[in-house]
Amino acid sequence: GRKGNEILGFNKDAISGFYAEMDMARILVMVGEYNEALSILEFLLSHTGYISTELLKIDPFWDQIRDLVAYKTIISKFDNQVGMSGV
Repeated sequence: GRKGNEILGFNKDAISGFYAEMDMARILVMVGEYNEALSILEFLLSHTGYISTELLKIDPFWDQIRDLVAYKTIISKFDNQVGMSGV
């Protein structure tokens, strides 16, 4: 995942980079690196893109981090934001 972000990260291509960053966040959750995954999610939510708090709330993949205070903080911080998925 990190190599993919080096090659085609968000700073090189906003569209493909978004997906590379999202994949990295998922990988980090799978290996238990929740803080780093949450940092990426916060970064992605702070930019216009194909992510929203509503998608994070309904996607069962994120169930394992839903009870974390940091997750709840990020969700509440960006809850009124509408991403491209909400358009």
